[in-house]
Amino acid sequence: MRTLTRTGLLTLTALALGLTACGSDDDPATEVEEAVSSMASAAEDASSMTVEEAEDMASDMAGDISEMASNLEEMQDGGSASITIGDETWEFDGALCAIGEEETGQEGAEFVLSAIGDGVQLYISIDEYGHTVSLNDIENFEDPSVSYEAGGLLGDGAEFIVLDGKNVSGEAGFMDTESGSMDTVDGSFEATCP
Repeated sequence: MRTLTRTGLLTLTALALGLTACGSDDDPATEVEEAVSSMASAAEDASSMTVEEAEDMASDMAGDISEMASNLEEMQDGGSASITIGDETWEFDGALCAIGEEETGQEGAEFVLSAIGDGVQLYISIDEYGHTVSLNDIENFEDPSVSYEAGGLLGDGAEFIVLDGKNVSGEAGFMDTESGSMDTVDGSFEATCP
């Protein structure tokens, strides 16, 4: 049984941390932060679980992530994003952005963008790990329709994200993290923050 990938959890965790700096007790960002905290605690306890307990935890986490994704999608109010990898393009009608450490709430984080639509999340980040862009299926963790990443922990430290005010763009080689292949596919992306 597949469980939530490390990249998927890190992406949602980083996004939640970035959004909580802008949220109040009544907004969905707070719910996202609480869900991520709960999942992180459960993941820490996973080493002592039986296979059945781990499967139950994975199922619960998938439900929590689905709810978080829905809340985050509702928070998208304005902006847009697009990414093309190989010959396939994904378009997003809204985006959430945090610029600078004060908004992201993370030391060393310069920029975070999340765009969610049709069960897929585009995540763009400039932080202490470098430049990262990922595109992931956030509805089906057992058999994802898409899972690409460029930069970050998988990258070579290259700075490929161009940030110009509220506009972001760039080109990179994207690794299909589900296939396990180290081959990359050329891609490009652009987004406008609200």
